[in-house]
Amino acid sequence: MDLKTAFYISFLFLFISCTTENRPREVVLYENYCASCHIAPDIQDLPKDIWKNSVLPAMAARMGILKAENHPYHNLSFPEQMAIIKTGIFPSKPIIEADDWELLKNYIIDLAPDSIANNNARIKSSPLSQFKSSPISLDRAVGSIYTFLKIDTANNTILTGTRKGELASFDLKTRENKLKGYFNRAITDAKIVGDSTYVTSMGLLVPSEIPYGKIILKHNNTSASIMDSIHLPVHTLYVDLDENGTEEIIVSEFGNLQGKLTLLQKDSYGFYKEKSILNIPGTLRVIPKDMNADGKDDLVVLAAQGDEAVYILYQKENLEFT
Repeated sequence: MDLKTAFYISFLFLFISCTTENRPREVVLYENYCASCHIAPDIQDLPKDIWKNSVLPAMAARMGILKAENHPYHNLSFPEQMAIIKTGIFPSKPIIEADDWELLKNYIIDLAPDSIANNNARIKSSPLSQFKSSPISLDRAVGSIYTFLKIDTANNTILTGTRKGELASFDLKTRENKLKGYFNRAITDAKIVGDSTYVTSMGLLVPSEIPYGKIILKHNNTSASIMDSIHLPVHTLYVDLDENGTEEIIVSEFGNLQGKLTLLQKDSYGFYKEKSILNIPGTLRVIPKDMNADGKDDLVVLAAQGDEAVYILYQKENLEFT
């Protein structure tokens, strides 16, 4: 445990002991432990069984209370276990006293409802009249799993990618679907510029702390990796942020317990150097937009995976952000 964490825990214990004089201890425990990283949820928003069987075991693991039913390393490979240990998310020792944990757990279960009322209200909607649908057939395979779809307005095509790594292009004029190449694993983004194809491969679709994703540049019959060891990339943005004539690449590394938003900048030799500009798991999508009218595109970031949020990264000089 580092000095900063130890100080925080000591301060938390001191704060709890000072505030339990006027309020029940379990209430103070809930407000502090359940709102130290995020807004405290309303206990009655979830039924007892979900609190008891899902939320509380996961919460206990993050407090260092590891048991057979909530052990984060259960049935995982040794490399996966080591990757999780390195995150430091699950403390090796409990950060809450056993009696306090039982008090907090029982307080939550006692207040939680047995079930949640189901709202069966029907919402009436009007049929769409702005356009007519025209179904297309992309392939005849049974059980195709598409992980990527994008309208390529420059080439008047629909780009699709599958879990198997198959990239295809559907021509909206000729109605032909052509295979553009195989890229081994699930595709989450593709961009075609002339004879060059940029493809983002997700790697694994299951939660993992081991980064298997990569960005591949295929030119004619030659392929090269622009970036590898990417942590579950789910969105890739190509944009010239500093308006120097060369596009930067912004990769949303959704990750798992850890993740980040990464910027790739091409140097004078044609190689990309990477820089993390937001260190949070769950980055889903990025939109470039000048949010403060200073003439520079900023980055609007959608994030999930626990701390659902929208972030605005304001662009400063030399591709720095605040």
